[in-house]
Amino acid sequence: GFTMSVAMTNCGDVGWVTYHVLVEAETLDEPFVGRGTEIWVFEDGAWKLVHAHWSENPEVEPED
Repeated sequence: GFTMSVAMTNCGDVGWVTYHVLVEAETLDEPFVGRGTEIWVFEDGAWKLVHAHWSENPEVEPED
């Protein structure tokens, strides 16, 4: 299974997304819990991803 909780914020032409993700699969020894942050810029009429970071975060699980 795959569960994700997402928060999005923007300020003019810059936006950021933060999320927690929980991945459960038969191929994993234990569920993977992680978090991510993405920075987006609105340029030339489209949103473009300019930076992203993901990491393991076993202390927090996504909310339904």
